[in-house]
Amino acid sequence: MAIPHNGNLSNGLTFNGKTFKGKKITRGYAERRARWEPLFGMSQMKGDEEAHPTLSTEDEFADFETSDVSNLDRVQVIKGWLDDKGETNERIYDIAVSDGRVVGADGRAKQSVGSSVNIEKATYTNTIGDALLMAHWTDPDFDPKESAFYYVRVLEIPTPRWTTYDAAFFNIKRPDIVPATVQDRAYTSPIWYTP
Repeated sequence: MAIPHNGNLSNGLTFNGKTFKGKKITRGYAERRARWEPLFGMSQMKGDEEAHPTLSTEDEFADFETSDVSNLDRVQVIKGWLDDKGETNERIYDIAVSDGRVVGADGRAKQSVGSSVNIEKATYTNTIGDALLMAHWTDPDFDPKESAFYYVRVLEIPTPRWTTYDAAFFNIKRPDIVPATVQDRAYTSPIWYTP
C-alpha cells in the first residue's frame, strides 16, 4: 500500500484526471489506484494539502499550515487548477455551523467561532462549538454536465499549538514565527461526480 503525499508540490498535477503518462484515467486505472493507494496524506508538518489561499479565495480556512517553499516546477503561485479566466470554479458552502452562527444567502457563515485558549498556560476550555453536527445538503449549483467532487471538512475549536505547549512546559519563550494556536481539522473521503 502507498500513501501519496505532498500533492501540494505537484502544482495541480496530482488530481488533474490524467495518468502519470498524461493519458485519460480509465476505470481500470482508477480501480488499481484505489486498491494500492486507499489513503492520501492531507496534512503534515511540511504543509497542508487541502486548499491554498491563492486558489480558494472564498475559503477563510484555506490558509491552514500552508507551505509555499516550492513545488515540483519551482513556481510559487499555483497555476494548474486555474481555467482560462484565471478562476478555479471552486464553490465553498457551510453545511452545518455551531455556536449559533447562521449560514448566509451565499452559503457561507464567516463569523469566527472564538477561542478559549490561555496562551501563557497553554490551556483551553471546551466551552465553544458543538459536540455533534448533522446536516442534509443539496448543491444549489449542481450541473449534471459538469464534473465535480464533494467532501466535508470538520474544524476543531482552537487549541494551543504544540510549540505553545512546549513553551509553557519548559518555561521558555514561545517562537514568534508560528501561531500560538491551531484549529485542527478532519476530512471525509471525497465523492466524485462524472457526467
